[in-house]
Amino acid sequence: MVKFMLIMQICSVAHMNCMDEMQMGVYPSHYDCVTAGYINALGTTQTIGPEEIEKNKIVIKFSCSPLTTT
Repeated sequence: MVKFMLIMQICSVAHMNCMDEMQMGVYPSHYDCVTAGYINALGTTQTIGPEEIEKNKIVIKFSCSPLTTT
């Protein structure tokens, strides 16, 4: 069975750099992982707030990496 790990990264386009990747959890399907990625990215964006997002041109990147379990 393949599970998927959500990996997120906060980046500043203005400063051309990104924070270290963060492992955000393991999900039973790619669909669940991607859905969690969008929800977490939205929540993180709202937590950071519009002023900081605009000032540093923040973007949230995420990916879902497959994990093979036995």
